[in-house]
This record gives sequence, C-alpha cells and structure tokens, in this order.
Amino acid sequence: MHEEDEKRFLVTVIKDLLGLCEQKRGKDNKAIIASNIMYIVGQYPRFLRAHWKFLKTVVNKLFEFMHETHDGVQDMACDTFIKIAQKCRRHFIQVQVGEVMPFIDEILNNINTIICDLQPQQVHTFYEAVGYMIGAQTDQAVQEHLIEKYMLLPNQVWDSIIQQATKNVDILKDPETVKQLGSILKTNVRACKAVGHPFVIQLGRIYLDMLNVYKCLSENISAAIQTNGEMVTKQPLIRSMRTVKRETLKLISGWVSRSNDPQMVGENFVPPLLDAVLIDYQRNVPAAREPEVLSTMATIVNKLGGHITSEIPQIFDAVFECTLNMINKNFEEYPEHRTHFFYLLQAVNSHCFPAFLAIPPAQFKLVLDSIIWAFKHTMRNVADTGAEPHALTQTSSLLSSNVLKVSAFVLDLSSAQVKVFVTGLFSLNQDIPAFKEHLRDFLVQIKEFAGEDTSDLFLEEREASLRQAQEEKHKIQMSVPGILNPHEIPEEMCD
Repeated sequence: MHEEDEKRFLVTVIKDLLGLCEQKRGKDNKAIIASNIMYIVGQYPRFLRAHWKFLKTVVNKLFEFMHETHDGVQDMACDTFIKIAQKCRRHFIQVQVGEVMPFIDEILNNINTIICDLQPQQVHTFYEAVGYMIGAQTDQAVQEHLIEKYMLLPNQVWDSIIQQATKNVDILKDPETVKQLGSILKTNVRACKAVGHPFVIQLGRIYLDMLNVYKCLSENISAAIQTNGEMVTKQPLIRSMRTVKRETLKLISGWVSRSNDPQMVGENFVPPLLDAVLIDYQRNVPAAREPEVLSTMATIVNKLGGHITSEIPQIFDAVFECTLNMINKNFEEYPEHRTHFFYLLQAVNSHCFPAFLAIPPAQFKLVLDSIIWAFKHTMRNVADTGAEPHALTQTSSLLSSNVLKVSAFVLDLSSAQVKVFVTGLFSLNQDIPAFKEHLRDFLVQIKEFAGEDTSDLFLEEREASLRQAQEEKHKIQMSVPGILNPHEIPEEMCD
C-alpha cells in the first residue's frame, strides 16, 4: 500500500478493534482483542516509524501487558516488543520531538519494574529486544554507558554469586544458585546476539569468572559421575550444571561469530578459553563431554582463520582422539558430537590447512581415518561434510610442494586399494565429476567388502532420474487443458 492508504487502513482497523474492546465483557475477550491490536501494530513498522507518539504509546501499553498474568498476554507482549524493537531500533536511541531523553534511557531506568512479573524465558526475549536498540547506537562512549546500565541487574546477581563462591565453593552445588547462573548466562547470550561485537565490554567483565565457574562445575560433574556412575547425568542438578557450561560456550561462540577484531579475540579471549575447556573435555567420561566444545572450536576457527593456526595442534590433541573413540563404534551414538566433530575438521581444512602439516604423523593418520569414517556415515550431513569434493580437492591442491611427502606417508598406511585411491585423489583433483566417481568407486569397494548396502551411494543419480521423469510428466499434463489446477500453471501461460 501507499503510505497514505496504509495510514487510513490502519487507523480504521485500530479504531474498530478499540470499539470492539469497549463493547465486549470478560478478560478472555479483552485479552484476545488486545492481542489482535498488538499483532496488527507490529506488522506495520513504517507507520510506527512515522508516528513517534503512537509508537511510544504502543510500547508503554506492551509494558503494561507484561504485568498481565492472563494466559498468553505476556508472551504476546514480549513477542510484539522484540518485533518492534528490530524494525524501529534507531527511534529508541534518538531524542524525539517533545522528549527530554531517548526512550532507551527511560526503558533502562525502569527495567526492574518492567520485567518484574515476567518468566525467565520472557526476560531473555525482553533483553534481546532492548539489545537491538543498543546495537543501533553508533557513538561508542554512549553505547558502552548503555550496556553497563542494561546489564546492571543480571550483573548484580552474578557478582553476588561469585563473591559467595570465592568464600565457599560449595555454593556452586546449590540447585537454586546453579539455576540462577544458567538464567543469567541465557540473558547474556540473547543480549550478545542483539548487540554484537560491542558486547565485548560486558563479556570481558564476566569472562574469567565465567570460565572458573565452568571449571568448577566440570569438577562437580566428574566427581558425581565417579561416585554414582553415568546415570547421575540425568539428575536435575547435574543437568543444570551442564546448562551453565553449554550457555557459557554458546555465549563465547555467539560473540566470536559477531566480533570484528580477530587478532584481539585470538590474543585475549582464546587462551583462557582453551585452558578452561580442552583438558576438561579430554578427561571427562564421554557422557559428560559437551558437544558445544567442538562447535565453539569450529566457530573460532571459521572466524579467526590464520590467527588460530598455531593453536590447532593443542585443540586436536585434546578433542580429536577422544571424540573419534566416541563415534567410531557405530554410526548412531553421540549424533551432536559426530556432526560438530566433522564441522571442526572442515573448518580447519578450510582456514588453517598448514596446521595439518604441523601435527605428528599419528595424529595425521587419525585425521585421514576420520575423513574415511565420515564417508561411510548414514547421517547425510556428516557424510556430505566428510566427502565434500571441494574440501578434498582443496586438501590435495593446497598440499602443493608437500604432495609427494604426504602421498608417500599415506601410501605406507595400508593396502593396495588405498594406494590406488590416494593416487587418484591427487590425479583427479581438477576434474570434479571424475573425482566424485573415483571417490564413489572406492566407497563401493569398502562397503562391498564389509557386506554393507551400497545403494545410498547412487542416491544422486536416482534423484536426478526421478526429477527428470517428474518434469516429463508435468510437460504432458500442461499440454492437456484442464488437467492442472490454475495455481499450478506458470504465470506466463495464463495470459
């Protein structure tokens, strides 16, 4: 619609709904109409951006609804608020006509009152919404001041727990305390998602304490497993502890993926992280290893590239063999570890390839074994990651002067079959169809030898022939009037 038409339409609809709200009795009816109004308002950001007073009234009304415990109203208020915050973010950080301060300051001054009746999940949504406004502020000093005010409440609770833990570490075994830590970290995760790189000021404030909590909870989990066996991982307290660990990793990887200074990240944030999570991952029993460790490492490698190459041997040393031992017994167990493991391998291959040449021969053999292991997977995403022609082509072309050395190394590994396979990889790396065919021949041989079904290796051809048959059928149908529904006929044939 043209802006004027949109305005007339919207004003009419809202007036009618407000009139309906006056006529109807009962909280159920009024709540439904209020939800309708807020839903519609959230669909027209252009109107909101053009009418500040109306936008402010709507947001204040949403804050009122955040105290309304009638079923569904608080969720509706938070969902509409985040939608409006994303679409109108800059309007909240500017001083509008007739105002003495940007509306973001009013929100931050009253944040405690606004969110006091919300459930934790709704608080996290609220924080993400406000984060989009703060992320739109381009003046760094103003933005830093906003972030400090914004995170004041969660930081007060966080500081209090850290102070108690410093005096008595057993506080980190208290179910309510651990739950609070998880909720605070979830708030940080959502805030970071919205604010982006500038969230570094908040992350830096809690970073080392957060990693110490991570280590401490890891020890608690390990001790519980040693005493009571792996079944203890299903207990609520242990699950809460693992939530804290996972949210810590999610916060770090979320921030790293949005950061814009790889050198600063590599120098300041990566070393303490590796120190806290790698040895813990390696020492833990498989059931207590967080798959997010692998996905966080993959995110860091993808984002930092060459800045992290020197750390790859340390990362591989801690996570490689122990993860491979978890996933090489069969194709089904530990699906998350399985997927993240191969994404990590792919990230290193894409961004830090020289690291492969720096690792000891035994580890290099593990890398090759794991790629061949990936080919055999029934999980499509894992098999595709392992057998991605681009990745292997890159592997063979990047080797350049090391081709002969690596070829010779691999050729010593096993049978004549592998020798033919490896020679082919290096010979055919410029001809992708031939490369894929060579790869598949090798996989057919492996599967036939193991007595496995090889039909999945021909899936691509089957899909192509089915597609072709479908297209032929469609052409015939289009040529006979009346067979196809009108909406199935291409637009150009409707004239």
